[in-house]
Amino acid sequence: TGNLVSSSRTFELGFFSLSGEKKYYLGIWYRELEKETQKAVWVANRDKPVEDSSRVFRIAEDGNMVVEGASSKRYWSSKLEASSPTNRTVKLLDSGNLVLMDDNLGITSYLWQSFQNPTDTFLPGMKMDANLSLISWKDATDPSPGNFSFKLIHGQKFVVEKHLKRYWTLDAIDYRIARLLENATSGKVPYKLSGITLNPGRAYRYGKSMLLMNYSGEIQFLKWDEDDRQWDKRWSRPADKCDIYNCCGSFGFCNKNNLNLNLEPCRCLPGFRRRPAGEIQDKGCVRKST
Repeated sequence: TGNLVSSSRTFELGFFSLSGEKKYYLGIWYRELEKETQKAVWVANRDKPVEDSSRVFRIAEDGNMVVEGASSKRYWSSKLEASSPTNRTVKLLDSGNLVLMDDNLGITSYLWQSFQNPTDTFLPGMKMDANLSLISWKDATDPSPGNFSFKLIHGQKFVVEKHLKRYWTLDAIDYRIARLLENATSGKVPYKLSGITLNPGRAYRYGKSMLLMNYSGEIQFLKWDEDDRQWDKRWSRPADKCDIYNCCGSFGFCNKNNLNLNLEPCRCLPGFRRRPAGEIQDKGCVRKST
């Protein structure tokens, strides 16, 4: 009750809890899905849940959107410069974008929007640039910032980082993913990605879909299947262990064929041997001869 719903009734904003814990988060999710399949596509107070029943979302006296608990304790804020809230309005758009508007500036002037402050999910209508990054949840029941992030670097390369170190780099991408990230309205992606795989075909209808930086380290494109009533994983990376940057360590190489045979994929280059177990850096290989 009291939740904010977009005009097309596609998205809903409200408080939710996970695993039956009395920790409450303000989030946005696709409406009218089975409860076990619902996933918050945006979370405000992801690292500071409200742990009492006196939770509220409002426009505060300083003009900011805030999440508050008992005694007006603040758990999240849009962090804008303080201003009069008299003419400010909050709206949840049909795209899933939560916006704060100043009525004096016109409805197209957004003071703040969730599309420019994402958590772990990228929705159709967003645009990926150097200022955005998707940061995974800690695990399936904890939306606080996790180990993995997805971002655009140098204006043309998409990467997944683990603890701020390179984990995976995109070398080819499906056309629908490229168009999704670029929010492209024409048949061309505005900039060139090295090694990009473009299969234009017919215009792709994204519908209920999302690009998710999963807490497992996998970037996933999910689309809702109305027939099976579940999320269908249409694309993901890394494709396997061998796709992970430096997965076999120094002077090692990864054999994808061994993955299919359930064999250890990491091998050493000729003239090298595996590091002895127990060494400080036991991953990778060292020279057989000094």
